[in-house]
Amino acid sequence: MTDSVNETTARAATQKNKLPLGELRLLGIVARPEMAQALLRTPSGETFRAEAGSRTDYGNVIAIDERSVILDTGTSARRLELLA
Repeated sequence: MTDSVNETTARAATQKNKLPLGELRLLGIVARPEMAQALLRTPSGETFRAEAGSRTDYGNVIAIDERSVILDTGTSARRLELLA
């Protein structure tokens, strides 16, 4: 599996005025028996995938469950949840 996001997903995740920019957002979670990955959108609108153990500019991914991802920012733990 690659770290790239397919064009359709990237286009949908970066539509203007759908989710406010300005903060890191959890867009989705892909759960497989061997691992779970979180699809995240940066404040600048870029999307990327991360799994537990990944190091990102926003912190280290320490856990992913069905509805959220937890990042260790170095000073605190931050939980991002899927929007309803």
